[in-house]
Amino acid sequence: MPGVPGRSGGSNRRSLTEHRIRRTVRPDRVPGYRSEAPAEVPGARPGPAVKRSWRPRPDDLAHLGVAGRRLVRKWLAEYRLDGAEGRVLLLAASVEDQLEAVRQVNRATLAPAPLAALERRERSAIKLLADLFKQLRLTP
Repeated sequence: MPGVPGRSGGSNRRSLTEHRIRRTVRPDRVPGYRSEAPAEVPGARPGPAVKRSWRPRPDDLAHLGVAGRRLVRKWLAEYRLDGAEGRVLLLAASVEDQLEAVRQVNRATLAPAPLAALERRERSAIKLLADLFKQLRLTP
């Protein structure tokens, strides 16, 4: 439903300074905009200059199965991850283990209802795994 002319929008408008702090400035929408260094946020701590390399602790890997450990090993060989990405990778590895367990089930012996439930669980795990990979912004 369209708004009323003269009375719609603009109530939550951000200033150019706020856009610079949030790094959401769109130069094509700001007449006369010249790029400057981003404004400092008061009280903000500077981030690390170099991304720290994350490695799993032995207790992180203790609950993982073969498929999950294989996934962690593969990703650590190809990418350098920080702590948050490492936690997402561990979650993805856990989902990979669940997916492997679902795929090991002999479907020929299942009745239609349990088979449908198993297939839903498999689709759900695949979707969750894809979402976790998307969150890492990397491709397996």
